[in-house]
Parts: sequence; C-alpha cells; structure tokens
Amino acid sequence: MLVPPASGIPDTYSVQLLGDSNSLLDTVTAQPVTATQPGVLHVGYVGMQSHRAAQDGGLLVSFSAGLAIPANGEYLLQLHASFNLTSSVELHMLTSSGGYTTSQANNAVKIKRTGDGAIIPAGSTIAFWLRNVWNPASEGVLNSVGVLKTTTAEAFVFEQVALDTTTVYS
Repeated sequence: MLVPPASGIPDTYSVQLLGDSNSLLDTVTAQPVTATQPGVLHVGYVGMQSHRAAQDGGLLVSFSAGLAIPANGEYLLQLHASFNLTSSVELHMLTSSGGYTTSQANNAVKIKRTGDGAIIPAGSTIAFWLRNVWNPASEGVLNSVGVLKTTTAEAFVFEQVALDTTTVYS
C-alpha cells in the first residue's frame, strides 16, 4: 500500500453501508489528522524568452517548495494546451542537487530527480530553464502558462500552483 505524503489539507473519507436492496443503512465520515491533499508551491519567477507566436518561447521557472523533495522526486509542468512540445524539450537546471532526466507527453514535461542527489530541504529555491517549448501559433492572452507540481516517484502530489497569465504576440 502506498501512503501519500503529509502536505496541504486533509482528505475526507466517507463509507456507506448498504442493505440488500442497495438502500442506505448508515454513513460514516472520517477526516484523518494527516494532510493528504497538495499544498501550494511558492513561485519566485515564471518567464519566457520570447512572446512571439509559433517561436521557441523558452521557459524559466523558479520556485521554493514548502516540503522537502526526495532524491527521487519529480517536478511536473503541465503547460496550457496551446503550447507545442513536438520537439525534444531541453532541460537546463540552474540550481541542482544530483542528476535529472526529462520526459514529455502531450503538453506535460516531467523533470525527474535521478536519486543521486540529497533531499532538497523545504524552502530551498529550485530553478530551471526549458528550451523547445514552442509558443501558441496565434496571438492572444493565455489565462495561465500551466500548472507546476512537485511529486513523489509514485506520483503523489506534494504541492502545486497555477502559473501566471501571459500574452503571445504575432
């Protein structure tokens, strides 16, 4: 059994006892002391090298996590659906502790710590630069660049935050 990390706010669990004809006999609701919902990441900076439509925008992100990130933890960046990740995204870690690998699918980039670094303590600044993040093909205002999450290797979310609004020009 995998147990999620303690972070954010507690979950509430309900169990219903049903009779033979699926009639409700009783309901029990519990809220464990351990918080299992994601907390909120603290974003330091989100910026793009270019705001031109259909160009490599390049994306710089810095944040500090409220919880320690394990040596095999992950950062997951789910970009707005208008961004294009058809080419291989290049990662440049600006702060590091150990090695990292990247993978991508649809509009998500996963940055995985390879387990050879130390635990990153709560409150530490983490910064990275991504190349080959192509801006939307047409101009306009995006209500959010996307969502950034820190997760365990088992994909439990520690913390998450929606990233700021940005404008793309033609």
